[in-house]
Amino acid sequence: MADIAVLSEPGRVFLARHSAQPFEPMTATLALIQGIWAVDPKMARKILRTRIYATESSTLLAEGTIRVAAKRWNAGTSHSEIEKLLEEARTRGSELVDVTGSGKQARESAHIEFSPKAPGTDSDWMTQLRDRLDAVPIDPLLPRFERSRAVAAALVLPDDTGTDETGWAVALNQNVSNRTLHAEMILIENWWRRQGCKLPAKTRLFVTLQCCRMCAAAVLHVCENPGDIEVIYGEPDPGPMAAQTMLQKYGRELPYLK
Repeated sequence: MADIAVLSEPGRVFLARHSAQPFEPMTATLALIQGIWAVDPKMARKILRTRIYATESSTLLAEGTIRVAAKRWNAGTSHSEIEKLLEEARTRGSELVDVTGSGKQARESAHIEFSPKAPGTDSDWMTQLRDRLDAVPIDPLLPRFERSRAVAAALVLPDDTGTDETGWAVALNQNVSNRTLHAEMILIENWWRRQGCKLPAKTRLFVTLQCCRMCAAAVLHVCENPGDIEVIYGEPDPGPMAAQTMLQKYGRELPYLK
């Protein structure tokens, strides 16, 4: 049975369903959040302050997503309780908005660069990522919440991936239109969409800014064990969203040493 996540606000009830596969970096809660950003980007930030109810169990990925992109969450809600919430909403005349597939277009249209050949050293990677950020125009007059945070990431695969894919992929934060579209999330979701399997052991992730809780959880979610991934970040993030992540707990996140 698919998991369900719902959020009820005056006049509308948002709903998303998802049946997760092993190592898939997606949950009903994440589908709901991405869907709300897709159908109502102007109001999404305000809407997502409302409590979300979900049938899925609490996972690091879902918890990290809530911390970064929403506010309140009740995991483990029974399907019967969800149906009761929906019936109450129908009785009130609320509009039912099914956003199950609404976030898919944003995920699939996120820009990514690919190459079969990778730069050699850690220094080469950080230089390349920073050069990409420098090439992106940023209007300093825009409020922070109206522009994507300047972060670039690269997913570097080992020589033997066990798949038909080699090389690397690079993405930039695109979270101004969807708060979940961090560079790391774009890369992880794109890998799953193309390959449908866990990341190969000895994969490396380079990122210009330390991973937040959502991205750290997503990275580990697609690994069979924490030792399969190594994350190298350029700058520390002093904010609370990057504090005490699971990557830090397992010692898989390392600062880039110039």
